[in-house]
Amino acid sequence: MALQGDRQEVVQYLTQLLEQLEGARGGVDVEARQKLELLKAQLQVMESIQQGTGPGPGPPLVTEVAVAKELDSLDTRLTKLEHRLEDLDENARLVVQQSVAGWVGAEAQPDMNSSSQPGKT
Repeated sequence: MALQGDRQEVVQYLTQLLEQLEGARGGVDVEARQKLELLKAQLQVMESIQQGTGPGPGPPLVTEVAVAKELDSLDTRLTKLEHRLEDLDENARLVVQQSVAGWVGAEAQPDMNSSSQPGKT
């Protein structure tokens, strides 16, 4: 796989640059070494996923598909909640509004249905 060779070359190049940097500084750059090891681990995970062997050692990668699915799920749940709130009577809406205002602050109070709010017509 050509991409795998490219990855190895990049890691080798970064390792050489780090060694030059450390030589110029006269000491080991612990943070840069940790970042390089993290990069190596992530590249191994990516390679194992591409080969179909699943995630390798290290934390699993979050894919755009997984994020999109989670957003869709949250959107569905929010829509269901909005429908349930629409079915509430005026007093129940007021209680919910006051609770939300306490959670997020009065300036961020949602407009659940302006026509049913006290003092509005």
